Amino acid sequence: GTLVPTRDHTVAEQSKNYRYSTNHQVVIDADTRLVVVVGRPLAGNRNDCKAWEESGAKAAGGRTMTIADGGYPGTGLVM
Repeated sequence: GTLVPTRDHTVAEQSKNYRYSTNHQVVIDADTRLVVVVGRPLAGNRNDCKAWEESGAKAAGGRTMTIADGGYPGTGLVM
């Protein structure tokens, strides 16, 4: 998950860095470095665990083993 500064305030919300941003969930293949999944953007104040499910990235990834940072406890992702 990454925060992207966004001027469109209909989608963006103030995030932890006090900027209006959107939360994007992106899955990249470690071997080929190609983008595999991009979830739909959510408000920037959305927690990464919730954004993982709500963006559709979890469903699109299926049962593939996915490695994530420490911000995804309880999601079934490998940290």
